[in-house]
Amino acid sequence: MAGPLARDGTYEVDNDDERERYYALCMYPYPSGSAHQGHVRIYTFGDVNVRYRTMLGKAVLSPFGFDSFGLPAENAAIKAGTHPRIFTEARIIELKSSLIRLGAVYDWRREIRSHDPEIIRWSQTIFLEFLKAGLAYRAEAPVNWCPGAARCSPMSRSCPMEPANDRVTSSSDGTSNSGSSDHRLRRGVVARPRHTRVARTREGDAAQLDWAQRRR
Repeated sequence: MAGPLARDGTYEVDNDDERERYYALCMYPYPSGSAHQGHVRIYTFGDVNVRYRTMLGKAVLSPFGFDSFGLPAENAAIKAGTHPRIFTEARIIELKSSLIRLGAVYDWRREIRSHDPEIIRWSQTIFLEFLKAGLAYRAEAPVNWCPGAARCSPMSRSCPMEPANDRVTSSSDGTSNSGSSDHRLRRGVVARPRHTRVARTREGDAAQLDWAQRRR
């Protein structure tokens, strides 16, 4: 049930708001079900920031969305024996309900779901513009490769995929149980060597984070 802040639109911001603008974006989660402790921790931090900046008199744009498109959703649906869209949208309802019960403040009018055909359409449109501008190209690159019998995550046991570094499980002898990093695939890369200014900035910022190297 929506509280008074939601009913009054306290944290809804329109494009023509005349106050100083502030953009607060929390990571869009993969909708795996009801919120777990990791969700509670991350979105509480974001919620505190939004409330604080709003009390300072700023127009805080705080949207929310779900990273719901891709192999994780497909593999989870295969495991459940359900169509990916049906399975994913049911998980979104569960997670969104949990976040609302937490009292987290978002402008839910701006909610997006990455499996929405309109979102996919615009993602493809933007990528094609990158391609026309010479900012994207197709090349071979090393990837972590899960051939099917891997134990990189519970949802990826039956389908080949490229697990992220932090999903790779190593055995006691130091070799990977979920594929080899020297496997090479042709894939799209949104960068060229001569367009490195943004990449260097991000690398510099990441170096300041107290994160494990494989998560940077």
